[in-house]
Amino acid sequence: MKKLLSIAAAGLMMAGLSSCSKSYTCDCVEKYDQTASDPAFEEYTWPGYTETYSFTSSKKKKESEDWCKSYETEASSSYTSTEYDYEKDREVVVTYTESAVTTCSLK
Repeated sequence: MKKLLSIAAAGLMMAGLSSCSKSYTCDCVEKYDQTASDPAFEEYTWPGYTETYSFTSSKKKKESEDWCKSYETEASSSYTSTEYDYEKDREVVVTYTESAVTTCSLK
């Protein structure tokens, strides 16, 4: 009987340890871009860039996955401006579009 209780206790301990928190790292990449509707005005746009971020936390696997996904974002905006094209000697309405997308993965 003691042997059976010992085996049962060891099994419960192993099951309990498998659901413990673990340290996870969330790696994120943010990509930013800006474009102009008229190629003559692309030089006035900001150059695109990419940045990386890493966050570390001790959580259970499912909690860590949700936590990491919470850093993902997607945003965009646009605005219109009247510019003067000196090469063609005319005013041009240009639409500038900006976008930023952040994707993350758990490691």
